[in-house]
Amino acid sequence: MHHDESPNEKRPSVAVVTTVYNEEGTMGDLLTTLLTGTLAPDEIVVADGGSTDGTTRIVEEIAATEPRLRLIRDAGDRASGRNVAVRAAVSPWIVTIDGGCRPRADWLERMVERFQEGAVWVGGFYEPVGATPLSTAIGLTMVYVREEAERHFVPSARSLGFTREVFDEVGGFPEGLQFAEDTLFAERLFGRGYTPVFAADAVVEWEPPRNLAAQ
Repeated sequence: MHHDESPNEKRPSVAVVTTVYNEEGTMGDLLTTLLTGTLAPDEIVVADGGSTDGTTRIVEEIAATEPRLRLIRDAGDRASGRNVAVRAAVSPWIVTIDGGCRPRADWLERMVERFQEGAVWVGGFYEPVGATPLSTAIGLTMVYVREEAERHFVPSARSLGFTREVFDEVGGFPEGLQFAEDTLFAERLFGRGYTPVFAADAVVEWEPPRNLAAQ
């Protein structure tokens, strides 16, 4: 246990932010995986978009014994929810993951390594893990494969890191959009001259749509 504590004492704190809506089936697993990974976050802020299932109850049950975890209810759409959650956190390093995703055990540790190396914008990787072969195939058409990502990569909020300074500089995620707000956030950063550091070993597993109509 001791070997995990000394790096934490030397580095700035890191917050994991996630936006969720009706993720009762995956919420507990996501939080448990984050808290038991090779590097646990100093803060977790969950922004709920008005779930009507048991999502918020699960978060509250874990938060009752886990002071690092905070729930923000009725936080709005994904962009506004992320903005609210980032501003509620106090850590200088922010890492985002989407509800319904599952980080590999060393995901956060790999992301934080890039910050420690001086990165201010980190794009982790994400791999589709579908419930069916069709779902996985659909997912592969929707995301970068590793070779593409190494050439040109626009980070997704499924696996994303940034410093609070650059978040504030570009005004956060653009609100009022139904989709692609993370792409526009990236465009704001590109427009300011920033280039993301690609962390191919920081992997999040993501379940894609089960059929084409679900996109």
